[in-house]
Amino acid sequence: MLWINFLHIYQPPDSENYVIKEATEKSYLRIVSALEKNPAAKFTMNIAGCLIERWQELHYFDLIERIKKLIARGQIELTGSAMYHCLLPLTPKQEAARQIRENTRILKSVFGDELKLRGFFMPEMAYSPEARRL
Repeated sequence: MLWINFLHIYQPPDSENYVIKEATEKSYLRIVSALEKNPAAKFTMNIAGCLIERWQELHYFDLIERIKKLIARGQIELTGSAMYHCLLPLTPKQEAARQIRENTRILKSVFGDELKLRGFFMPEMAYSPEARRL
Protein backbone atom coordinates (compact mmCIF):
# COMPACT_ATOMS: atom_id res chain seq x y z
CA MET A 1 0.00 0.00 0.00
CA LEU A 2 1.22 3.50 -0.81
CA TRP A 3 0.35 6.03 1.91
CA ILE A 4 0.45 9.70 0.95
CA ASN A 5 0.41 12.29 3.73
CA PHE A 6 -1.73 15.25 2.69
CA LEU A 7 -2.57 18.21 4.87
CA HIS A 8 -4.97 21.02 4.10
CA ILE A 9 -3.92 24.12 6.05
CA TYR A 10 -6.58 26.81 5.93
CA GLN A 11 -8.40 29.33 8.04
CA PRO A 12 -11.13 31.58 6.67
CA PRO A 13 -9.75 35.01 5.70
CA ASP A 14 -12.16 36.81 8.03
CA SER A 15 -11.25 34.73 11.11
CA GLU A 16 -10.49 36.63 14.26
CA ASN A 17 -6.78 36.98 15.04
CA TYR A 18 -7.08 34.73 18.09
CA VAL A 19 -8.45 31.90 15.91
CA ILE A 20 -5.51 32.14 13.50
CA LYS A 21 -3.06 32.29 16.40
CA GLU A 22 -4.63 29.32 18.20
CA ALA A 23 -4.68 27.14 15.06
CA THR A 24 -1.10 28.14 14.29
CA GLU A 25 0.22 27.53 17.81
CA LYS A 26 -1.68 24.30 18.48
CA SER A 27 -1.42 22.71 15.06
CA TYR A 28 0.68 24.26 12.29
CA LEU A 29 3.75 25.00 14.41
CA ARG A 30 3.61 21.49 15.86
CA ILE A 31 3.52 19.96 12.38
CA VAL A 32 6.51 22.02 11.29
CA SER A 33 8.44 21.11 14.45
CA ALA A 34 7.70 17.41 13.95
CA LEU A 35 8.96 17.58 10.37
CA GLU A 36 12.12 19.38 11.46
CA LYS A 37 12.79 16.65 14.05
CA ASN A 38 12.04 13.85 11.57
CA PRO A 39 13.87 14.54 8.31
CA ALA A 40 12.60 11.32 6.69
CA ALA A 41 8.96 12.42 7.07
CA LYS A 42 7.34 14.09 4.08
CA PHE A 43 3.99 15.75 3.47
CA THR A 44 2.08 17.19 0.57
CA MET A 45 0.24 20.29 1.74
CA ASN A 46 -2.25 22.79 0.56
CA ILE A 47 -1.56 26.05 2.37
CA ALA A 48 -4.22 28.55 1.39
CA GLY A 49 -2.89 31.89 0.18
CA CYS A 50 -5.32 33.74 2.43
CA LEU A 51 -3.75 32.03 5.47
CA ILE A 52 -0.28 33.05 4.34
CA GLU A 53 -1.53 36.64 4.16
CA ARG A 54 -2.86 36.35 7.72
CA TRP A 55 0.43 34.87 8.94
CA GLN A 56 2.22 37.86 7.44
CA GLU A 57 -0.20 40.28 9.12
CA LEU A 58 0.35 38.50 12.46
CA HIS A 59 4.15 38.41 12.01
CA TYR A 60 4.58 34.64 11.69
CA PHE A 61 7.60 35.25 9.46
CA ASP A 62 9.67 32.63 11.29
CA LEU A 63 7.04 29.96 10.58
CA ILE A 64 7.01 30.92 6.90
CA GLU A 65 10.82 30.66 6.76
CA ARG A 66 10.77 27.28 8.49
CA ILE A 67 8.24 26.00 5.94
CA LYS A 68 10.41 27.40 3.16
CA LYS A 69 13.38 25.40 4.50
CA LEU A 70 11.29 22.23 4.67
CA ILE A 71 10.26 22.76 1.05
CA ALA A 72 13.92 23.18 0.09
CA ARG A 73 14.78 19.95 1.96
CA GLY A 74 12.06 18.10 0.06
CA GLN A 75 9.96 17.36 3.13
CA ILE A 76 7.02 19.50 2.05
CA GLU A 77 5.56 19.83 -1.40
CA LEU A 78 2.73 22.27 -2.02
CA THR A 79 -0.35 21.98 -4.18
CA GLY A 80 -2.20 24.67 -6.05
CA SER A 81 -5.66 25.77 -4.96
CA ALA A 82 -7.97 28.79 -4.80
CA MET A 83 -6.88 31.82 -2.76
CA TYR A 84 -10.01 32.16 -0.62
CA HIS A 85 -11.17 28.52 -0.65
CA CYS A 86 -14.15 29.17 -2.92
CA LEU A 87 -16.16 26.26 -4.24
CA LEU A 88 -14.80 26.30 -7.76
CA PRO A 89 -17.79 24.60 -9.47
CA LEU A 90 -20.11 27.24 -7.99
CA THR A 91 -17.88 30.26 -8.63
CA PRO A 92 -18.04 32.22 -11.87
CA LYS A 93 -15.27 31.01 -14.18
CA GLN A 94 -13.44 34.36 -14.32
CA GLU A 95 -13.38 34.71 -10.52
CA ALA A 96 -12.34 31.09 -10.01
CA ALA A 97 -9.45 31.53 -12.45
CA ARG A 98 -8.42 34.76 -10.69
CA GLN A 99 -8.35 33.02 -7.31
CA ILE A 100 -6.21 30.19 -8.68
CA ARG A 101 -3.76 32.69 -10.19
CA GLU A 102 -3.66 34.77 -6.99
CA ASN A 103 -3.01 31.71 -4.83
CA THR A 104 -0.13 30.68 -7.09
CA ARG A 105 1.23 34.24 -7.03
CA ILE A 106 1.38 34.45 -3.23
CA LEU A 107 2.88 30.96 -2.86
CA LYS A 108 5.65 31.82 -5.31
CA SER A 109 6.23 35.27 -3.82
CA VAL A 110 6.67 33.77 -0.34
CA PHE A 111 8.34 30.44 -1.11
CA GLY A 112 10.26 31.41 -4.25
CA ASP A 113 9.56 31.81 -7.95
CA GLU A 114 11.15 28.40 -8.59
CA LEU A 115 8.45 26.69 -6.45
CA LYS A 116 6.87 23.78 -8.33
CA LEU A 117 3.31 23.10 -7.25
CA ARG A 118 2.48 19.40 -7.18
CA GLY A 119 -1.14 18.72 -7.93
CA PHE A 120 -4.20 20.77 -7.13
CA PHE A 121 -6.55 20.83 -4.14
CA MET A 122 -10.19 21.52 -4.98
CA PRO A 123 -11.59 23.41 -1.96
CA GLU A 124 -14.02 21.23 -0.02
CA MET A 125 -13.22 18.57 -2.64
CA ALA A 126 -15.95 20.19 -4.79
CA TYR A 127 -15.48 18.95 -8.34
CA SER A 128 -16.91 19.52 -11.76
CA PRO A 129 -15.42 18.92 -15.21
CA GLU A 130 -15.50 22.69 -15.83
CA ALA A 131 -13.60 23.42 -12.61
CA ARG A 132 -11.04 20.74 -13.47
CA ARG A 133 -10.27 22.52 -16.73
CA LEU A 134 -9.35 25.70 -14.84
